[in-house]
Amino acid sequence: MPIRITATVKREGYRGNPYTSITHFEWMEDGTGNTGTWTRENMYYWIKNGGKAYVEDEDGNKVPLTTVKKIFGIRYVVEKTEAKNVSPLLNLKIKEDKIAASAITS
Repeated sequence: MPIRITATVKREGYRGNPYTSITHFEWMEDGTGNTGTWTRENMYYWIKNGGKAYVEDEDGNKVPLTTVKKIFGIRYVVEKTEAKNVSPLLNLKIKEDKIAASAITS
């Protein structure tokens, strides 16, 4: 069953690619209501291996997610959409990752 991304956890103070600043995804499975939290890597591989994930835009439309792999092996997920100026994934409720932030500054 597809999962809906309900919130993201981001590294506090990270100023690079906003998609790679996401460390975890909170999700809810359609049909069952099961919930969970996965790392960015877990979500990447789950989608890459055929799992379906989406985020809802401001109008309630389901926007599917897809995978991206950049140079140096950086993996992340983005919306599969033509709209370049709107990002429902980046507009979700954000929780700051205090653990990742302390690791970066240490």
